This record gives sequence, C-alpha cells and structure tokens, in this order.
Amino acid sequence: MSFAFRRKRYYQPWLLALLLLGVLPAGWQAGRSGLWVAQARASLHLSNYGMLIGRDGPKAVVVLASASAATSRNAVAPTAKHPATSSDPHSVVGPSTLAPELIDTILAEYGSPAVGQGANFAALGAQYGIDPAFALAFYVQESRCGTRGVARFTHGIGNIRWTPGFPSYEGYRSYPDYAAGIQDWFQLIRTLYVDGWGLQTVTAILPRYAPAGDGNDPAGYAANVEALVAAWRGRQPVVVGRQ
Repeated sequence: MSFAFRRKRYYQPWLLALLLLGVLPAGWQAGRSGLWVAQARASLHLSNYGMLIGRDGPKAVVVLASASAATSRNAVAPTAKHPATSSDPHSVVGPSTLAPELIDTILAEYGSPAVGQGANFAALGAQYGIDPAFALAFYVQESRCGTRGVARFTHGIGNIRWTPGFPSYEGYRSYPDYAAGIQDWFQLIRTLYVDGWGLQTVTAILPRYAPAGDGNDPAGYAANVEALVAAWRGRQPVVVGRQ
C-alpha cells in the first residue's frame, strides 16, 4: 500500500467529522427558525398582534405574510399603491366623506380633548387612503372621543395594545400628542388590516380589531360604527370624494 493511499484513507474520517460539525448546527438553527415562524403565524390574532408590530409599523407581519403567501389566505403582501375606492359604503378605503370642520364640530359635541384635530384626521386619511369618518367612529366607540378610559391619558384614538418601542399606559400605546396617536391608527388599519390581511369593510375588520374572545361584541361594534358614519355623512353639506 502506497503512502499516498494510506494518507488519504487516514484523513477521510476526520474530513467527514468536520463536515458533520458544519452541517448539523446549520440544520438545527434552520429548524429553530422554522419553529419560530410557525409559532408566530399560529398566534397572529388581535389580542397579541401588537407583539409583531414595532414603532415603524408591522414589519414582522409583512415578512410573515410574504413568506407564507402560498399557504395562508390572509397572507397578502402590502401593496405600494392604494387600492381603488370601494363602492361599499362600509369600506374604510377611500377619500374623506367629512370636511375637517365637521370633524372638529363632532369632536366638540363629545367634549373631546382632541378638538382642533380635524385637519389632522383629514390629512392622514388622504395619506393612507382611509376615510377619516371611520377613524372618528372608532374613536367614539373606543372612548367617546377620548373622554373615557385610558384614552384620557394616552392621546390614542383606537386603544391600540402596547408594543415595544412605544411608551405604555396600562398596557396600551401612549403618544406624545394627538397627531401621533391619530397617525398610528391610520397606519395600523392601512398597513395591517387593508394591505396585510386584505380586510376593507367594518364587518371584516372588527372581528380581529375587537375579537369576541376578548369580551367584545364585534357585530354590535360594527353596527355602531356604520350608523355613526352614515349619520355624519347626512350632515355633510357637500360630500367630499364619494357619490
């Protein structure tokens, strides 16, 4: 037996061991990553959706949605362009149907500390392609326009659960001012509910936004929002953006 042949056979077990040491940790790490994704996807519902959403928006949700589009009907990747306005009067997607002045009038009628934010509601609605009439109706439903509950202290309009990157007040996101609180609601609805999950109507959004499992009445909540929006549109002298 030649020296060259003996040397080759001698090193073969060592080469095999080195290869195994490289492959096994990589496979173990991939298995852990796959398990995390599966667990996160299984737990994606309102009562803990905030754990997947950071200060700059639901980036983790977007990644999950893109990665699992083939297997989940709710995994719709966000689109850069806003979808066309729906003909459904209960779709949140579309231009404003309330003038900023009327929004401020309604806020004043509720004795809201957010009076004067009508222009912000309208501007953010235009930015995100969401009719601010629905944002105002959610604000009424959640806290009577900031006059009840934690919204008296958080500057929030939707009682969004706390997530890392935000100040917390009793488990809810807190904001430095109303402009920030209003903006966060529009971003959440646009990015997660409309672009992420493909939900546009109030009745489609509410079972996730305020699920029955958390002690809410999604159907009643949706009916109240729809009734408020319809009543306010009836007060609008000139309907802005809708026929």
